[in-house]
Amino acid sequence: MTKVLLKIFAGGFYQMHAGLLVFLFGTFISYCFFINTLGSVPVWAFTRWNLIITLSLVSSPVILGFYALICLAYTLKSSQYISNQIRQQDKLFLFYSVIALPLRSQFITWFVVQFHIFLPLWIYTCFAAVIGFIFGYQLLPCCIFIYLILLQSLSALYYTWLLNRLQDKVKLIYFNRFIQTWKKPLFSLFSYYTFDQLKLTYLVTKLLSFFLATGMYALLSSLRTDLLIPGCIVLTIVTTHSVLFYQEYRFNATYLSFVPNLPYSRFRLFNGFMLNYLILILPEILWLFSTYTLVQTAVLLLTGFIMLIFFRSLTYLTGINMKQYLFYIFISFNIMFLILLYQLLWFALPLITLAAWFIFIRNRLHITAVP
Repeated sequence: MTKVLLKIFAGGFYQMHAGLLVFLFGTFISYCFFINTLGSVPVWAFTRWNLIITLSLVSSPVILGFYALICLAYTLKSSQYISNQIRQQDKLFLFYSVIALPLRSQFITWFVVQFHIFLPLWIYTCFAAVIGFIFGYQLLPCCIFIYLILLQSLSALYYTWLLNRLQDKVKLIYFNRFIQTWKKPLFSLFSYYTFDQLKLTYLVTKLLSFFLATGMYALLSSLRTDLLIPGCIVLTIVTTHSVLFYQEYRFNATYLSFVPNLPYSRFRLFNGFMLNYLILILPEILWLFSTYTLVQTAVLLLTGFIMLIFFRSLTYLTGINMKQYLFYIFISFNIMFLILLYQLLWFALPLITLAAWFIFIRNRLHITAVP
């Protein structure tokens, strides 16, 4: 396994970053030449000045600190490369092979891989340490040795954690253990996916929805007593959640593309997701109940869910083209705002529902697959 990882990651790193390595170490040496000579160095004096520069590395804390920053940047660059490679589709076999080893063996394997990536640093550091020991400098060479070992160990620990993250996630998160035996209806799958994979998206959506809704209520609710301001608040809440509508379509196209072939009625497929969004928008629903009367809340919920149905149906027109979807959302938001402004809500709600149903019927079998 060590040989495999060396070929994949260490060899690949040198192939991709050969030019960077030449630039990095060449820049460091040239910079030290400039500091020590205040000009160009003759060819015949190259060896002499290189010894002086190397001696400065093991005798000057400033030069050593500059070298330590270079080592840190090199470590971050290599860690970024390996972490990106690990997430590639053609590296998925590592999740089923490397993690079969004990954690100690995994750490040693990655330590060896990182050592091969660190070879340019180790070669120059060992050369500088030998020069330092000859001239009586022992403290700073020992410090840089410890520093490199620490960077190498932290990198190996990071790679080990990264590969075992999926397995540890299942083992350590007790919530997953608690819900894994539950029966999961079709409509609820996206809710589970949201709380597992889209936590940040869901959190940002909720924060934005909360601040917009409460801000509009605080600033505008005293201006009018009809349903214009509450309707605009509900429209804003639904529009804010449009990114979740897009993510649901993407989830269905990726993992549930077989659903149209199942013996489910069109009405069930059209309305089955409503319970799903009832869960996702539950905080906003509770806020409406706490802010408005029961009758007002019922009207607002009816309005909001019809808007939600229409916004979700737009995904069947655009597919996974998010730019086009957001354009349609922008146009629909302005049209619905004008409907609220001119108090045409009760006339427009049936038309919006029919439009959403028509779009769904015409495009429900044309789910764009995600590559």
